[in-house]
Amino acid sequence: MRIIDTSILIDYFRGVFPARDIILQTLPVISIVSVHEICTGLKFYQNEVEVTFFIELFENIEIINFGMLEAKESSSLAAQLRRKGITLNALDLMIAGTAIAHGIKEIASKDSHFFEIEKISEIKIISY
Repeated sequence: MRIIDTSILIDYFRGVFPARDIILQTLPVISIVSVHEICTGLKFYQNEVEVTFFIELFENIEIINFGMLEAKESSSLAAQLRRKGITLNALDLMIAGTAIAHGIKEIASKDSHFFEIEKISEIKIISY
């Protein structure tokens, strides 16, 4: 199982082949945090093709919610990184915390700062 980050989902919509391959290689799941990020963009740009694509995707993929367990894991990551002088986007930390809370060992993302999370956790980052 692999969590697919927002950056990969956007490339998947755009037809980028590495994104498609990453999604099709394993059982993909997404965090509710990525749903938030995607929906924010959809509401801003109001592109009907994108809205239709992502609504259908969200109806056909497992979405993991964010609650207390996920918050504890993401805040632990944030604290560890801050002690090293590294501050990351809270939404990405929430996605990583979701993975850890659910025993998911891989996150697919194009965002390079996820590699900072990889350094302090058992999460492997899949990228291109």
